[in-house]
Amino acid sequence: MTPERLQIIENLFHAALARPREERATFLVAVCSGDETLRSEVESLISSHEQSSQFIEKPAFDRGLQIIAGQAPSILDREIGPYKILSLIGAGGMG
Repeated sequence: MTPERLQIIENLFHAALARPREERATFLVAVCSGDETLRSEVESLISSHEQSSQFIEKPAFDRGLQIIAGQAPSILDREIGPYKILSLIGAGGMG
């Protein structure tokens, strides 16, 4: 993909996000002028953006302060995907 094409996709992405959700599809059909690949790419970015909007609800700094102060909830016995956290194997700095 060329840098020019990426710039077009980025510009359309931001322009579409600036519109109400119910107007986005009509807007993209109009501005993409039949270029289904372009429209699909922008719609994919919008979908990813909307799914990730709750990724970090609080700044990581706040969570770090809770951990340092010993106020963070325990993650023991928590399941993450197919894995279960059984015990703490280390703490601290770089490794």
